[in-house]
Amino acid sequence: MRDPYDVLGVSRAASQDEIKAAFRQAAKRHHPDGNRSDPQALARFQEVNAAYELLKDPGQRRRFDLGEIRPDGSPRPRPQPHASRPPPPPPPRPDGAFDNLWDRLDRENMFSDLFRGRSARTAEAPPPEPGEDVSVSVSLSFEEAALGGPKRVILDGGETLDLVLPPGLADGRRFRLKKQGKKGLHGGPRGDCYVDVRVRPHKYFRREGRDILLEVPVSVPEAALGAEITVPTLHGPVRLAVPADMGAGVTLRLKGKGVPAHAAKNLPAGDQLVTLRIVLPERLDEEMRETMRDWAERAPYDPRRGRF
Repeated sequence: MRDPYDVLGVSRAASQDEIKAAFRQAAKRHHPDGNRSDPQALARFQEVNAAYELLKDPGQRRRFDLGEIRPDGSPRPRPQPHASRPPPPPPPRPDGAFDNLWDRLDRENMFSDLFRGRSARTAEAPPPEPGEDVSVSVSLSFEEAALGGPKRVILDGGETLDLVLPPGLADGRRFRLKKQGKKGLHGGPRGDCYVDVRVRPHKYFRREGRDILLEVPVSVPEAALGAEITVPTLHGPVRLAVPADMGAGVTLRLKGKGVPAHAAKNLPAGDQLVTLRIVLPERLDEEMRETMRDWAERAPYDPRRGRF
């Protein structure tokens, strides 16, 4: 990997705010969604993310500046001291009964130095820290929320997250994705990601639970004589048989054409409820008016009778 300062286009004296601003510009410029025709865009986007992950942490950045770690975060091997001359000979030891005492003192010094070095190395290693939790708001169309399916979102910082939405998400719903938050430090676990759902209203569909509601206009002849009409559903257009003598406000049911079943929660598929609304032509010619007058005289009826 290249030098992270070069990747983000900042100097080594740049502030954390300057580094963050440079990262946002680079992530937006190299994001794969905006460079679909460039096969190298993903590699550059990942390189930008890796550079920012290293430089946004002051501790990691300091270690990199001191040459302790590489651009990818892996430690650099410490140079071993090179002996330019042989070590001096040990001092002469007394003879006789004191030989064992010198041997014991040498061993004690050796083990003391060994454990002192191990304690120093242990004190240098920081404890693992869990990553921070993040929150993201996802705006869904009516169809996306009802049908579910894959959805890609971009977290704060430019990292992408691929979700698989369950069918039947409601507006205002919040759910948690374990270990999808920010990376932990020093080997610590990732945080969690909390997703807040916002559902945009539909032009003519409404939802009640797992059922989809739809109001469909029909003509006077269709309501009186019966007809077969085409109505939209979340799953595509469907032919619906309208029985004869149907009045306004009658609701017909399309079985299984609502929100799909959710097997993981043992929820069945909903239905689509179609309410008929009788609509007159925009303009009535005199012949049609005469027909209506004749009809009203021969078969008078009060549609409000018994309703109020």
